[in-house]
Amino acid sequence: MRRDDDIKELRERIAAVESKDTEIASLKTEIETLKKIIDYTAANAELLHERVEKIEHPPNETIWQAFRRMFTRKRTR
Repeated sequence: MRRDDDIKELRERIAAVESKDTEIASLKTEIETLKKIIDYTAANAELLHERVEKIEHPPNETIWQAFRRMFTRKRTR
């Protein structure tokens, strides 16, 4: 009888460990997903920051305007 009780207890402990192993694997997957979301969010925040900077501090002249200015000066000389 004692041996049966020991075997039953060991099986329960094994089942508990396997359950925890499954939970750990699930948590690792969730952590990886969250890391990707954080990286994506950080990249988007950086792009948004750059756009806001361009809106708040626009360049004095666009590339097209500079190109046009170069040719206008050449013709007048």
